[in-house]
Amino acid sequence: MRSCSQPGITLLVIGVLLAAGNAHADEPLVAVLVHGPETPVKAGAAIPIVVDIVNNLDRPITHATYSLTPTADNDETRGITVQAVYRDRMERGSIPVVATPVVRNRHAIPVHTIEPGGQLRLRLDASKWRIADGWKPGHYNLSVRVTHLRAGPSTTLSVTSTLCEFEIRRKATAE
Repeated sequence: MRSCSQPGITLLVIGVLLAAGNAHADEPLVAVLVHGPETPVKAGAAIPIVVDIVNNLDRPITHATYSLTPTADNDETRGITVQAVYRDRMERGSIPVVATPVVRNRHAIPVHTIEPGGQLRLRLDASKWRIADGWKPGHYNLSVRVTHLRAGPSTTLSVTSTLCEFEIRRKATAE
């Protein structure tokens, strides 16, 4: 049997194998939902977001990360990237992410199993990702990508989230 060296063919084969395990064809195989803060955030403050990884496959998937909540060492950001950030108007295009959180690699990364029909919730601080011109006051739309999800011994997934919306307001000034 010949091996395929073209990435498109490899992805197609993986997609077919994963689709075979999906009980509901109208649902994404693995969904990543991101939720922004419900109330406006003050400029310069943390930007709390929630990322839910939902498993619609017929088998468990895993996500390896050091923490599910924010830490000083950015442990919760392992395997997460901010994919797109839009400020005020989406038609202006995405704002570049200029720096990502540094995570200190250690041995024995905890693996979190997401059973079929289950989900894993991560709480993050979006301000740990630096964007061009900074997190200035405005209305934002943001998406993340979860990488290194394991769906089997030879299947690794990378899934982009839905967009979330939030607002950053100016800091209150002393009168």
